[in-house]
Amino acid sequence: ILVTLKVPKYDAFHLEEVQNNPNFDMKSFISKFKIAKAQHDMRSNAYLKALKAHIPMFDTIKIDDLSTLHKPLEDYDLIVTLGGDGTFLKTSSYIHDETPILGLNPDSERSYCTFCSFNPNLISMEPELVWKKVFNHDYEIEKRTRIKFGVKGPSHPASEEATSQFQILNALNEV
Repeated sequence: ILVTLKVPKYDAFHLEEVQNNPNFDMKSFISKFKIAKAQHDMRSNAYLKALKAHIPMFDTIKIDDLSTLHKPLEDYDLIVTLGGDGTFLKTSSYIHDETPILGLNPDSERSYCTFCSFNPNLISMEPELVWKKVFNHDYEIEKRTRIKFGVKGPSHPASEEATSQFQILNALNEV
């Protein structure tokens, strides 16, 4: 199993982008920032801890580091995304076969996930119950159609067949 982790906006935030804004309230922002980051980290860690109870060995990677993974995603039996639609869509663009993806949204208060299988807003479940359902095969598989397309330009890390001139990519959208 590979778990791809969302890079929350709190981790990717660049303070210099807002410091010059005269309406920016630094004290309020830092207070909200710390709370949101702590809640996100706590929920994500709860999913990882619950998974470890079922499978002691699995790989994790932040979504922004996916292009540096030394193993093809197709070598995994299951890809789990912990995040919203962006994490799911970006992960799916790196998969070139029918490797299953399970989308989990641990931070549904701040992030929406059309693709998430167990969205806490729709189904009230603790992480342990989610994994129990997964490992007991208590789920339905929803097949999604993706398109494969070719583009000319600089090489993209998700490209299936890349040259400096032409590359093949996969795309998925909720439309």
